[in-house]
Amino acid sequence: MLKPLLVAISFLLVSFVAKADVYASTAGGAHAGGGRASTSSGTTAATGGGTAPTGGTTTAIGGTSSSGGTTAASGGGGTPLQGLWSTGMEDGTMSAWYAGGGGGEFNGHPGSTAGSVGNDGSTSAASREQAHSGAWSAKLTIPSNGACRLVRQLESQQYAELYYSAWYYFPQSYTLSGPGAFWMLMQWKSATATAHDPFFMLVAYSATPSTLNLGLAWFPLPVDGPLPGQSGYQLFPSNIQMPVGRWFQVETRYKSAGDFTGAIQMWIDGVEVYHMENVRTRYPDGNTIWSVTSYAQGLSPSPVVIYVDDVVISKR
Repeated sequence: MLKPLLVAISFLLVSFVAKADVYASTAGGAHAGGGRASTSSGTTAATGGGTAPTGGTTTAIGGTSSSGGTTAASGGGGTPLQGLWSTGMEDGTMSAWYAGGGGGEFNGHPGSTAGSVGNDGSTSAASREQAHSGAWSAKLTIPSNGACRLVRQLESQQYAELYYSAWYYFPQSYTLSGPGAFWMLMQWKSATATAHDPFFMLVAYSATPSTLNLGLAWFPLPVDGPLPGQSGYQLFPSNIQMPVGRWFQVETRYKSAGDFTGAIQMWIDGVEVYHMENVRTRYPDGNTIWSVTSYAQGLSPSPVVIYVDDVVISKR
């Protein structure tokens, strides 16, 4: 399934046009105390481009990230997340990702190798070089074409609706270039007996030749989605430029459903940027697998290094 993704990313930048309960926040307010801010209410005008369909819901993605600072992970109006699973790598290892046999490190491209070193030289390891809290974080290092995947699937196979939170740190700016260039930072996959594919992905994409923005993407799949009758790769852009030199938080409510009763709702630094209801979020006969990733093609300069810390999976 990689080839369709590469081709699609090269040629498509698709705004989300639908006549269903799909919402995009025009959030511009900063959050306080780890809570979330959103200015979306009923019919709103998009601030990030795109068009609104008949029926009153916005389709373009707006939202601006708060300027900095650090906050605790939150779960619904500032309520602290009660973690089913969490890690800050504070024991100096990546062992928490393997807890209960429900995840691990899967690195490399193409394909993947179980463990900290991938077949392409990509590596994941606990590091003291940067930390959002405490003294440790996870350091993900890849070449221009490479992949690190920190996977958890135990929790998502026990509960259909969960909150996923992670803090990211990018020490420098990177650029994407060349045919099929992409950079995936988080994904929700679904596996069946014959398929193992991403559904929704947090990505970085080229807003200009020299800048990357954060966006949400839908993978080209053999099933309709995200809405009935839709298909093919779709990128839902934002106006949030990739933060560099500071920690930022991505938190997502993900409701797993093989029909069109699923949902995805995402906050960046406490600001609601995406909210889609009544969408497909897994295969009808599949499960849901979540991972924090640094998975790219055409990314430079190489090696590409990012840090991840204070990762939480919560019921709310």
